[in-house]
Amino acid sequence: MIVVVAAGCGGSGVHAQTPSGTTDPTPSIASPTPQSEEQQAGAAAVTQVIRYEQLLDDLALHPSRSLNQLYAVATQPDVTDEIGFLNRFRGSHDRQTGRGRVISTKVDAVDLQGATTKPTARVTICLYVGDVRAYDRTGKSIVPKSRKPYYLTHLTLVNVKYPAPSGWLVEKVSATEEPSCK
Repeated sequence: MIVVVAAGCGGSGVHAQTPSGTTDPTPSIASPTPQSEEQQAGAAAVTQVIRYEQLLDDLALHPSRSLNQLYAVATQPDVTDEIGFLNRFRGSHDRQTGRGRVISTKVDAVDLQGATTKPTARVTICLYVGDVRAYDRTGKSIVPKSRKPYYLTHLTLVNVKYPAPSGWLVEKVSATEEPSCK
């Protein structure tokens, strides 16, 4: 399942038009296909991944914000890795401008009752970082000129409060730079 991040949509339903020449003027309302438990869990995991990416930018852009906020979106070992990186970034007086943007997401797998002790989800995102810059304390760019504008990022999440949708936490992350996410 691929979910493209888009602005919210409103409306109470889609009314079908009655083809001309028919006698039944009753409109029909399209009802959404019910989602399975795995699809609902995958959608909740995607929502958390987007929050996670936004928070990482917030913490890099605003050095006065507490790194403890990461515990709301991540768990071990990832949370330790991210806190370590942000402490080094802040300690060097580096600064970031711009934000990454999640272009697309794909739920690769959801395991709600597998061999693991906690439900897990694997999500892949395409993250556009072309607008993100970073500078050292002297104002010199620390972003290599060869950096590609996209990251293809694979995230593993666990739900520590299942079945609560808010219980998804990023556990592991791996990313590769890409020229595009096609």
